[in-house]
Amino acid sequence: MRNDCCVNVWLAAYACCLGLATAAVAADPPVARPNFISKDENGVLDFHPDKEGNRIPDFSTCGFRQGLDDPPTIPAKIRVPASPGDATQRIQAAIDYVGSLPETSDGYRGAVLLQAGKHEVAGHLQIATSGVILRGEPGTEIVATGLDRRALITVGEQRIQNPQSSTRWFLEDPFVPVGATEVTLAEPSQLAVGDEICIVHPSSAEWIDQLKMNRFPTDDRGSWLDWKPGTLDQVWIREIQHIDGRRVSLNAPLTCALNSSLGRGYVTPVAASFERIERVGIESLALRSEYDRANPKDEEHAWQGISLNNVKDAWVRQVQFAGFSGSAVSILEGGQQVSVLDCASTSPISEDANLRRRTFYTCGQQTLFHRCTSEQGRNDFCVGFLAPGPNAFVRCKSSGSSGFSGGVESWASGILMDNVSLDGGALKLTNLETFGHGSGWAAANSLLWQCDAPYIECRRPPLANNWAIGCWGGFVGDGGWQSMDEFVDPESLYEYLVNMRRQRSEELDNATASTTLVPNTIPLISDVWSAPPATHSTEASNLQVVSGWLTFDGKLSTGSRLTMPWWRGHLLPQRATEFGPALTRFVPHRIGQSYTVDIEELASEMNRAGQVLLEHHWGLWYDRRRDDHERVRRIDGDVWGPFYELPWARSGKGLAWDGLSQYDLERFNPYYFSRLREFTEQAAAHELILLSEMYFQHNILEAGAHWADFPWRNANSVQDTGFVEPPPYENNKRIFQAEEFYDVSHPVRRRLHELYIRQCLNNLKGQSNAVFSLGEEFTGPLHFVQFWLDTIAQWSLENDSRPLVCLSCTKDVQDAILAEPRYASLISIIEMKYWWYTPSGTLYDPPGGKNLAPRQQLREWQGSKSRNDASTARQIAEYRNRFPDKAVITALPGDPWEYTMSGCSLVALPNSIPHELLDLVPQLRPTELDINGQTALGLADDRNLVCIATGQPNDLKIIRSNQSIPCTSMRVLDPKSGQALTQTERNQLDNNRRFVAWIELK
Repeated sequence: MRNDCCVNVWLAAYACCLGLATAAVAADPPVARPNFISKDENGVLDFHPDKEGNRIPDFSTCGFRQGLDDPPTIPAKIRVPASPGDATQRIQAAIDYVGSLPETSDGYRGAVLLQAGKHEVAGHLQIATSGVILRGEPGTEIVATGLDRRALITVGEQRIQNPQSSTRWFLEDPFVPVGATEVTLAEPSQLAVGDEICIVHPSSAEWIDQLKMNRFPTDDRGSWLDWKPGTLDQVWIREIQHIDGRRVSLNAPLTCALNSSLGRGYVTPVAASFERIERVGIESLALRSEYDRANPKDEEHAWQGISLNNVKDAWVRQVQFAGFSGSAVSILEGGQQVSVLDCASTSPISEDANLRRRTFYTCGQQTLFHRCTSEQGRNDFCVGFLAPGPNAFVRCKSSGSSGFSGGVESWASGILMDNVSLDGGALKLTNLETFGHGSGWAAANSLLWQCDAPYIECRRPPLANNWAIGCWGGFVGDGGWQSMDEFVDPESLYEYLVNMRRQRSEELDNATASTTLVPNTIPLISDVWSAPPATHSTEASNLQVVSGWLTFDGKLSTGSRLTMPWWRGHLLPQRATEFGPALTRFVPHRIGQSYTVDIEELASEMNRAGQVLLEHHWGLWYDRRRDDHERVRRIDGDVWGPFYELPWARSGKGLAWDGLSQYDLERFNPYYFSRLREFTEQAAAHELILLSEMYFQHNILEAGAHWADFPWRNANSVQDTGFVEPPPYENNKRIFQAEEFYDVSHPVRRRLHELYIRQCLNNLKGQSNAVFSLGEEFTGPLHFVQFWLDTIAQWSLENDSRPLVCLSCTKDVQDAILAEPRYASLISIIEMKYWWYTPSGTLYDPPGGKNLAPRQQLREWQGSKSRNDASTARQIAEYRNRFPDKAVITALPGDPWEYTMSGCSLVALPNSIPHELLDLVPQLRPTELDINGQTALGLADDRNLVCIATGQPNDLKIIRSNQSIPCTSMRVLDPKSGQALTQTERNQLDNNRRFVAWIELK
């Protein structure tokens, strides 16, 4: 209503001004609005192209089997009765059972029939095989229980696949207009009718420049929001209908013009590796998510009802949704020819924020949403990144919307909103500017047909069009308007076009699914499956400190460390690979390295990459908007993903600086902590370690933006944490809150610190591969480290558990802790990170507790700050010898063999080192040697010695404790590969070539 009033006021003012102007000047004759579509004398619709041949696309190929057939009713093959308790295994077993049956001649295997009643699902259900249908009887409800933010039902592989093969043919056409169904290739002889091909619109720098999507506001040259060439390619998948010489006819129109002067489009065969399932359906069900009834903004529950990806010719029919945070139905980029029919979503439960309540969402192609309703959505009917279209929403209605419907992410083309009615909210085909991380132009060559909404925005992009015909509401924009506030014929464009293709005039009736009760002769799931007995996981290796070495069951643990990004990220699929994995990052309905990470895959990939340690702390801020490093309060909750989840739970009350509800520092984020726990469980089988850094000091020092959204800030917390508001930004830029944050004499903050430290310990209790350090960048005071260790000691006493604790801090604090027996006894590992010896032997050792971050300390240090591998190795060896029962690790880069010789654990040694050596090293101690007249470090006991040398092994001279070491029984290893050298290879070593000597002492 507000938008309607604003528009009416604007129109009244405009009319007044116009009247004043025409009193003085003779009015120009009115300009006739063009007709983009009309009926000819025979009542047939006629689409009028522009001078370049662009026209409104044919939307009739949207939906199951391109709209030519209604989804069938497939006979049930198995029944699943409702019964108390978690039904996840039982229903999944039924789906898998039907998936194992042979396909019939029409490509279907059969349906799973869920019988009436309540089916609780604590996990999620997956349809991964073609020809499987999931159906409910009347009164059947699936209830998502538990705290996991998952899709209740997934259809097809959820990860992004690239459909393109390496073979490509460039288009010979200088220009292919919107709506075209033919392209020209120089040599299409390798293609055949019926082949599936990709037609690719490249996102060249020239194309982006024409769209003006390289001109986002910034304070220097090139905005971080500018579209990047090569990351917004649009890919249509089409079937070849006919080949006539060099002309190739397609089975559906292209929804964006291809102009060779802005980058040549091309064709590739669909890759053999591109796997989709087909002919699957979900129908006649009620899906509901449980949630915390005390929190109307709770998000610790199922986010999506149904998520479909890498699927073709599928449907969701007559499904009711309630309580989900994200989407009722989400169709990702691998979805094609999918129909969502007669579905309804009510009572979504989430924050009122972006990427929530995108009720019916697609970024697929040829998808159809028909007669769907949405209540209290934000983006009720919406189309996402680069959706190649056509995609249609037909006879859909919403009420209580708090956002807009239409294109919600960059450059979706070929959207049809046909008889879409919004009670609240807006319809937009427009440039969204910076919204959603620089979405910019979100809709192109899209049409609003006979829609009504309080606010309708239709703008024309460069190089494209958008149209609004027969619409009712408040109008804004320079798009193609026709028949405003008038009824147009046909009533539904999509239904008219589909019926013309079907060569029949009756109204479409693709909504009814048979719900007839099947005979009891259909087998029950209990007839073909029984729940497997509970299994206990096999014993994983234990991480232990053995004689000052970190080992798994006595074998030296080696490998590099994987650090998590502090911030940054992007949701655009083609840009996701720019950012590494983050364990507690969350992206709704997206699985992948730079989205919501698959933890099992992450552990496997770390193992393949030779990484042994995952270093984790919370992210700098939740919302990518703060990547701009501004300190301002956000005007709304239109947050940008990916989201870096923080350890504390949102309260559902008040408004934090980022526009979401405030944090409750006495309650913890289940998602965040479950991810850490799951990683340690999955990683144990790979002998990987989680270094859990409890705190992240970056939030309380340096740039003011670090503090702006931080949960402990008074403005962001339901607790009174005692921090000054407004924050004391130094020079309106910097923040220095470390002294106050580490002040445990403040009663509220002391209690909150204790609660948090205990939560970190409780969460990973019993996980031997979890190591705890105080925090990343910690340069804080001694008294806070003592408080931290006191809390750990009390927790250990209460829980009869001793965690592995890593001491990582400045030298003065480190030495003070290690000098106090009651604290030193709690330390298992010492990390060298914030101080070091210089090559000349002096120290770089800034003191702790000075309210300065590590890089601020570096800037202010007056002496030498240099270091080299030898000086770092000296530092490690010194502490190994001073504290022989404690392991020493370092984050300082350097030579892995030199560090190993100094006694350093978790070093990235080569993968091919003999296993016997890895078993042996934990028995050795760092020792000082004279190697060919040079002082060096090596490892030794009474029977073995390992060292690094240069030159000819036969010339090796080693002196230890003034005694010459005989080198007659010696293995020689290549330091790069770790493999033993043959005698021939040993003889070929030149005087500058390093080698590892492993000597058996007599």
